[in-house]
Amino acid sequence: MKHRKSHLPASLPLPPVPGHDPERIAETIKRSRLILEESIQRDEGRRISFKQFYIRQLRFIGMRVWLLHVAVLVITAVLIHQIPGASSGGRLQLLALFSTAAPLLVLIGIQALTRSIGSRMLELEMSTLYSLERLFLVRLSLLALIDIAGLGILAGMFSLEWGQELGRMLLYLFTPFTVACVGCLWLLNCSRIRDKGFACTAYILLLLALQIACTLRTENQTGLNALVYESSSTGLWVGVLLLSLLALIRELHKLLNTCRRMEFVSSL
Repeated sequence: MKHRKSHLPASLPLPPVPGHDPERIAETIKRSRLILEESIQRDEGRRISFKQFYIRQLRFIGMRVWLLHVAVLVITAVLIHQIPGASSGGRLQLLALFSTAAPLLVLIGIQALTRSIGSRMLELEMSTLYSLERLFLVRLSLLALIDIAGLGILAGMFSLEWGQELGRMLLYLFTPFTVACVGCLWLLNCSRIRDKGFACTAYILLLLALQIACTLRTENQTGLNALVYESSSTGLWVGVLLLSLLALIRELHKLLNTCRRMEFVSSL
């Protein structure tokens, strides 16, 4: 009996195979196209223009970040106007001190970029309509544009108020800015560092300490300030700026690759 039951399914006739129906196939294709078109229309309705997306990121970065940027720039501008400096050496000392505004702007901006990592918000940001790479790039470019514009205004004020060459003022402000950016991006790319916000803060504080040390100038016009900020060292400043720009491009490329890799892993 058991042997007969085990062979029973094999002995039963198979159900008839449905015949080829061109009308049903055409109807299925038509319905599939309608579903696809409706899906595309829904996606287009949810999309916004790049300009709207770009402006929207101003709000997501946070009002506190923008207020801190404005505060640093305004305070520095007021000090430049109120403390003109009596001698050339005194002006270079003040320049070394006031140029600390550049790393401070980087510190404020980098904390905004690392906030999502520190608050474990990457998973939420990766679930939005926009790629993580695009979000980071847009926010980074917004912060960079504001910083570049602000530092350009400060360099113009240095030049007008103190009678200095605009090119040198730009060099003395943007070199510490790019060096600060390179270090922070390198720390963001370093996978062994867990608290990236703290690491970036420590690096910026070290850079600020070095700039403050560069304000030292003795009565006989010697010291670190005279060595670093005199016109004879302009070539060194240009070299550091160019090298830091190249390193900045490299670290930014690595950061964007990391964002792509994180999105790919999350999609698996």
